[in-house]
Amino acid sequence: MLKTFPSLLARLHDGRPKILSEARRVAELADWFDDTVELWRLEPRGRSGVLATPVDTPPGKGERTVDAGTPPMACIAVLAGKPLAGRLRRWWREAADEEMPLVSDVGGGPDTLLPLLLRRLAERTRVFAEAAALTQRALVHTRQDYELTRERFQELVCRLSLRPPEPPVLACEIAPAGSPLSLDAEGGVLVRQTLPVSTRGVTAVAFHVDARDAIAACRFRLRLIARESGRILGSWRQEGDLAPGWQRFELPQPVPGNQETALLELEISGPDDRPLALSLGAADALVDGETLIVAPRGSRRLERPLAFRIWTATVGSRFVRPTGFQWQEVDRIVSAKGSVAALPPELLVAAETLEGEDSLLRDEAQSRVIAALAPDSRVALWLPSVELGAADLLLVDLRTVTPPEGELQLAAWVVEPDRRPEGIEALESGSGSLAFSGWKAAPPRGALTVTMPVAGVADGRCGLVLAALRRGGAPEVPAAVEWQAIRVADPEEESTGGVSLAEPGEASRPREALEGTSRPAVPLLSDIAGSVDRMPPMWDTVRLTETRRLPSGYEHLALSVHELRTGERRWPEFRFKFAFWRGAPALEFRPFEPPPFRRWPEGERDRYGPLFRVPFGEKAAAEREARLGELDPEDRALVERLVDVLPDILESAFACAEPELDREVWLRRAASCRQALSRAREPEAA
Repeated sequence: MLKTFPSLLARLHDGRPKILSEARRVAELADWFDDTVELWRLEPRGRSGVLATPVDTPPGKGERTVDAGTPPMACIAVLAGKPLAGRLRRWWREAADEEMPLVSDVGGGPDTLLPLLLRRLAERTRVFAEAAALTQRALVHTRQDYELTRERFQELVCRLSLRPPEPPVLACEIAPAGSPLSLDAEGGVLVRQTLPVSTRGVTAVAFHVDARDAIAACRFRLRLIARESGRILGSWRQEGDLAPGWQRFELPQPVPGNQETALLELEISGPDDRPLALSLGAADALVDGETLIVAPRGSRRLERPLAFRIWTATVGSRFVRPTGFQWQEVDRIVSAKGSVAALPPELLVAAETLEGEDSLLRDEAQSRVIAALAPDSRVALWLPSVELGAADLLLVDLRTVTPPEGELQLAAWVVEPDRRPEGIEALESGSGSLAFSGWKAAPPRGALTVTMPVAGVADGRCGLVLAALRRGGAPEVPAAVEWQAIRVADPEEESTGGVSLAEPGEASRPREALEGTSRPAVPLLSDIAGSVDRMPPMWDTVRLTETRRLPSGYEHLALSVHELRTGERRWPEFRFKFAFWRGAPALEFRPFEPPPFRRWPEGERDRYGPLFRVPFGEKAAAEREARLGELDPEDRALVERLVDVLPDILESAFACAEPELDREVWLRRAASCRQALSRAREPEAA
């Protein structure tokens, strides 16, 4: 049976051509192949297993392994003698339904082995070509069957449409009863009603408005959705006056297909001078349904259902041309229950600047935008067009680093698409704004999600304005804002995954924030690169991968920092150890991939390989300075920034660590490292 390490399983099955070889031949074969063919070593594991690892990774010892499941899809050859081949041959045949591509003569030199490899490569190429040809033929036959079915179905629809429409049958009705549901729909409200009928045969739906006269300047979108699959079966939009009484909407034809639970969804927004009243039924009128309201200030469930009517007809018996029907939305899949989807990251990088261009860094390679804010300054981005599709919530993900002095606030506005706003002041006064998140106080360090409902946005498209504002603080240290992602969501539950819905007015307004200051009190940053270089490091998560304590008194915490960003440098994974060595704390680095330093300092090694250790004991100032002096200036700055935020890194790691870990001791050690570095900097500052 073939085995590998969990971290290598995806690479084993990534489809790249591979040659699996006994470990004793790996060194010789490594020079034969370029990057187009991967060479993996094979080693016995246990009684009957064989461990496979790439030659560019060190052999694993004592690590947990997993079964490969199936042989590598694009394996060209297996170079193994009889003892090792015997462990794999039967498993390979049963798992892949084919013989193992074995080259058993592994004792000869290159002159003997290369012809055997070329012959095996030719055989495997023929096998792959035959499989590709079979797949192509099957795809062609499937396409032909689909086209024939579509043509026959179209002929049937044409014949059926020549008959007069069959009258629909009222299948379900919840009559208005009691007081209506009064909604302040200025910011947009979404109401979801699960219906006690299946989708098959539904041909018309209606809801009831409780009013004596028409409601002006109202717009809404009504959708009929198959709840289990999330498929939109019908969608209608209307703008203008909303008449009182029943609002009926026809489908082009009765819904065909499998029976699913019907879900009625109403997004509605109206004038701010008059509440909107939707009629409700009696509390006991609907047993198998539920009503959910999503509004700018949160979501809640109702004990009474909406008043509605559902008509059905025989599939194929009615063909009508409905008014206000949104043909482009039919058959779209709305997000699954509680799911969230990210928009293309290029949207952020391509955003236009409304204010503070000098404070922005656009990193196209990593699709991120960073703002470095001086005291009493602000920045604003404008995204002209954001595709919402069938989503109901818009989420903006950010990460921030706020200096101890001062305050950082963040906000977002939904605006009309392709219409450039006049500025933050105009948006704050309501001009051109469809929805406002309110100004959110950013945490000192960490993530923040700004969330806004986008119910009622016309054509599923909008513009977006993102803003950041800093008040006060020291001018030497900029506040950092990194806009990471824009996501859309379709919530079904009362909560939205732990993210609070935006409420306007939670924090001070931008006009109030800058009132009484000589703006800008400190000039806006003119050199964004220099400002970014002074920012503290940012990261997504920290994982504690290992703890060790030896009888000699040595201890360490092995830390893995995911998505570490400092200045313009980034590591998908940055690994180092925080150790207690010779009675004092120290940082330890090894040349993992990706490497921590631009240039690795030569020198210290142990039995595990190259090691770079920086001591932080009270009596190790000279040694620490010597070790840091061996680094490139940018690498030295990286180590010093890590020390500055080491307590924060440990706090992040301890959040998921074992409770018996002596956290307070390690946090005191981290604080002592930071204090030692601060003392070393004091003469420089003087």
